[in-house]
Amino acid sequence: MRLSHLSAIVLSFHLTLAHPTSLPRRSATFDLKTARGGQPRIVQIAQVKNGSDVVESPEEAVGEEEEKEGEVDIAGTLDTPVALEGGDIKQDVTFPASVGEFEVEFQAKTARTLTVSENKTPAAAPAGFTALEPSSFKVDLAEGGDALTLGQIDFIFDITTLSGVDLSTSKVGKLCTETNTFIIDDALGEVEFEADENEIVLKVTDLSGEFGIFVPQAAGAGENADAEEGGAVEEGENADAEEGADAEEGDAAAGEEEEKAGQIEVAGFFGSLNRVDANVFTNLNFAANAAGSLEVEHNSTSANTILVAPKLASVAPPAGHLFVDPLTFTITTEKAPLAGDTLKVDYIFTPEIKAAIDVSKGIPGKFDAATQQFVTTDIGEFEFEAEEDEWSLTVTDLNGEWAFLVPETALL
Repeated sequence: MRLSHLSAIVLSFHLTLAHPTSLPRRSATFDLKTARGGQPRIVQIAQVKNGSDVVESPEEAVGEEEEKEGEVDIAGTLDTPVALEGGDIKQDVTFPASVGEFEVEFQAKTARTLTVSENKTPAAAPAGFTALEPSSFKVDLAEGGDALTLGQIDFIFDITTLSGVDLSTSKVGKLCTETNTFIIDDALGEVEFEADENEIVLKVTDLSGEFGIFVPQAAGAGENADAEEGGAVEEGENADAEEGADAEEGDAAAGEEEEKAGQIEVAGFFGSLNRVDANVFTNLNFAANAAGSLEVEHNSTSANTILVAPKLASVAPPAGHLFVDPLTFTITTEKAPLAGDTLKVDYIFTPEIKAAIDVSKGIPGKFDAATQQFVTTDIGEFEFEAEEDEWSLTVTDLNGEWAFLVPETALL
């Protein structure tokens, strides 16, 4: 796990409210507190910056107040009209998304009525890009989206979900309705990545349209592919160099090679169609947060595509359990599984989690639509791989919503 912009991770064992809520705006922490009468929810992980980042000077506080003077923050609801005021009052309207928040910034002399709807099956990402957010968002202003003093389409990233992605390369794309393809082009407007806010900004002259959030494939998958190729060459060189070593070491190396034969490690992207080839044992590794990372293993005689959408848990865990990761992972495959497929849903936990709980008690759960609960039995063959710091569940079908849990009694 990389902590490039964090100075510490502090683990605590607060309990959260009976129903989880969205992360606070522009928050990089899971700040889930205990309420009287609340039910145990999550092994909390709070990411704490150093003192200079947390404590503002009086001058900084005054500066922020001046910057925000006259601005209005509005929590929007998808598919629900929002009345925006005229008079050049700046209004920022945020909407929940899978990996952050979609935001419309509006300022104009005349009032408008804003409606934002979510498209859960958007058009494909532009060539060379992959979607960071699985949904796109349709922005409609009943009185027109132009004639603006200020218009911005923003996305505020939840870095705990996307900690392995170079967000500074992210882009906002707009759907071309004539071709049904997303366009990423400087002609759409000025683009700015605000690192302190974990936010990508597109300044536009017309807010109307459908927008998606993307990242260049080279920001993750390409580099990993190069690394894998280099690793394969290095393994070959090492194998040659080790020729003639003593028999015991040679046998051990041969055993490791046999175990890994045909397997490849690939960077998976949340919200994107991750392709897996036929007859290739593929391990899709998704971006880690402070609790750990998801891995999906696939080996089949048929190629497939795998879509993984993370979100905050929307129901309580089973009685007496906590969510190890506040995120659940919904997996959707293009093709149904075949007999003889090797399919696994794995979770690799961090050293901090390992120090906080008895990891041998960890278990996976799958959401059962009939009971509206996560179930932990009869969902597959579970194995705790201590040497890998990993929970591994062999399944007959990857499709479904998955979570990772621990009994409350496992807290250390």
